[in-house]
Amino acid sequence: MEHYEVSPLSLPKSSPNNIKKNLQEDVQFDPKKHLDLTMPMYIKTLDGENVPFPLKNAAKHNVAFSAPFKVLSAEGVKAFRRVISQNEDLAQPFKNRQKKAIRGIAYRSKFFCDFTYSPIVLKHLSKCTGKALAPHNFPMNISQINFGEIGSDKGADVWHIDSVPYVLVILLSDSTGMVGGQLQVSKAKFGDPKLALEYIRRDGKLPEDMVNTVNYPAAGYGIFMQGSRIAHAVTPVLKASEPRLTLVNSYQSLMPFEEDATLYKVFQTMDGDAAPFEYARHKAWRASGQLNYLMKEAKYFGKTEKIASVLNKAIDELVYARDLITGKIEEDAPYKDTDNEDNTRDIKLVNSKL
Repeated sequence: MEHYEVSPLSLPKSSPNNIKKNLQEDVQFDPKKHLDLTMPMYIKTLDGENVPFPLKNAAKHNVAFSAPFKVLSAEGVKAFRRVISQNEDLAQPFKNRQKKAIRGIAYRSKFFCDFTYSPIVLKHLSKCTGKALAPHNFPMNISQINFGEIGSDKGADVWHIDSVPYVLVILLSDSTGMVGGQLQVSKAKFGDPKLALEYIRRDGKLPEDMVNTVNYPAAGYGIFMQGSRIAHAVTPVLKASEPRLTLVNSYQSLMPFEEDATLYKVFQTMDGDAAPFEYARHKAWRASGQLNYLMKEAKYFGKTEKIASVLNKAIDELVYARDLITGKIEEDAPYKDTDNEDNTRDIKLVNSKL
């Protein structure tokens, strides 16, 4: 049951936040021209091990993050930057997180959609996890573009834990001579994000002895990580030939019974009127996948408890979604929330119960 897979969720029929499709986009995604995929030399597991590629049994090794690997060709980097420049009017600051970022470019750009849903890219990333991956069910996550301004007194991205299972972060700017702008990841107790969250909510950062630093060799390289399980941040860009520009894509498995790492709280604060509908669609996809298993795959004659278990799971998904989007319950932010005066309390990973 836990390994049962269903088809990915398609994009909604409408767009949120008055985002209009860019019918004048002059760049088409071409995997032959824009991709230059290589395998990472290794992945770091949640147990702290370095496992070299290719992985003999990827599902056995619970990935924390990968070594940097090539994703885009030079022409691909150029194409992405062109499309981003055509959509920079979508950029805005996000409180507690980035000073400047774009979200939801998929609603406007066919180029970004074609890259994100490319079977070549998805198959490549799936080799890091041993399970079939798909773009995350929130199209506002396709894609997030972060602008790390030079000389910022705040990190390009603050310490946090992701609100989606997996992310691919691709550097799109020239890193030659850059000082700062380094990706930092938690190295202590990879498998227990609660400890890191307690430090983050209290201090806004982790102790130095809990931090690993990972550098991108050049533009076009990416790092894949299970960001919902490890804390990470990006240091301030102190010196560079241009602002640090990164593309962040979010992914999930196609298994509706897998633990859901999606946190509504983050998207509620960032994505305006998109969050309630996107979250409802996400939970409906999970619940329908669970019921689909019951209808098409289960062999449960005489197994009333198992039948009830699947029904209850689907009901719990929908009730939880309803209560979140109507404000009946609320989740904690997976970062230091400046609106919350009590940053020393225990962290409740409430979504992990579903």
